[in-house]
Amino acid sequence: MFDTVVNAETCGVQVKESESSQYFEMMEKHQIDDLIAETNRNYTKLRLSIFILSTMGWYKMYGFPTSYAFVKSVLNMHEKHIGKQLNRATAEFIVSQGDLDFIGTVKDYHLDLLHQYIPPNIEKDIRKRSEPYVTYLTDAWRFLVTELGEYGPSWTGGKIQELLLARLKEICPDIQNVYTKPSKPKEAEVEDSADYDWDDDFDPDERLPEHEKERKKREKARKNDTKPSNEDSPIALPSSSNSADLKNEDYEKFIGWLMGWLTADDKANLAELLVKEVLAEGIVDINELLEEYRNVIGDHNYEEKLLQSLSERISAKAMPAEKAA
Repeated sequence: MFDTVVNAETCGVQVKESESSQYFEMMEKHQIDDLIAETNRNYTKLRLSIFILSTMGWYKMYGFPTSYAFVKSVLNMHEKHIGKQLNRATAEFIVSQGDLDFIGTVKDYHLDLLHQYIPPNIEKDIRKRSEPYVTYLTDAWRFLVTELGEYGPSWTGGKIQELLLARLKEICPDIQNVYTKPSKPKEAEVEDSADYDWDDDFDPDERLPEHEKERKKREKARKNDTKPSNEDSPIALPSSSNSADLKNEDYEKFIGWLMGWLTADDKANLAELLVKEVLAEGIVDINELLEEYRNVIGDHNYEEKLLQSLSERISAKAMPAEKAA
């Protein structure tokens, strides 16, 4: 199934044989349901999930007329965002020559730059993903790999901009000056970019139902209410990739900002995710966690909470028997 559907979407790029491709080929409906639920819950491997859900023919199994209608219905996000991520995933699929495991590994902003510096005569081919577009992406990526090495930390927005702009000027000497303007400040590179209009595959005239609009408005208002003002908490995200590198005061400041920025639901979801990760991966023994908790609240409080928890557990177990009597 993969070869037929993906080839139609990406102009002949073959899916590489791997454990991932074989797994997605053999997925049953309950596994597809799990993939949808996991994507909606914490957006793990979001871009890959969107790509898989869009390119496989599963929409028929779920009773939808098109792949677009299926993906828009089952994912709890705006269709415009889905469209952007699908285009980015397709770009990764093309430059990696069909490697599904590569999808989701490149920064959004870096993928956007590939399209920002695309030759004008190719722009019309983005939507159709025709051969000139596939050839441009493949050649541009090969050029960047030659200059910067395999994709990794050495790739920055500034370097990509500089290389692609120089290459574009070679291809199109009379290019307009608009291409010389960086879309983002070099000193503050960001993960995402809205400067380039992706010409999304998804219908731009489609609109969310009224009740969905109202729900999103309320959600946005609630999140804005919980965010600290710039006056109260002027903070820049740490440049370090490890919290151990932060000074104690910077660490405390960042944690305080993060707790104020997260909504109550976000905190609950984060706590649930972290607990699952800790217990599943065996990162920390549960006894160590309890010992640390005991040291924090003190022996007396710890014993009181333990007795209270045991008492509630006993009462909960005894309740059905009392009702039966």
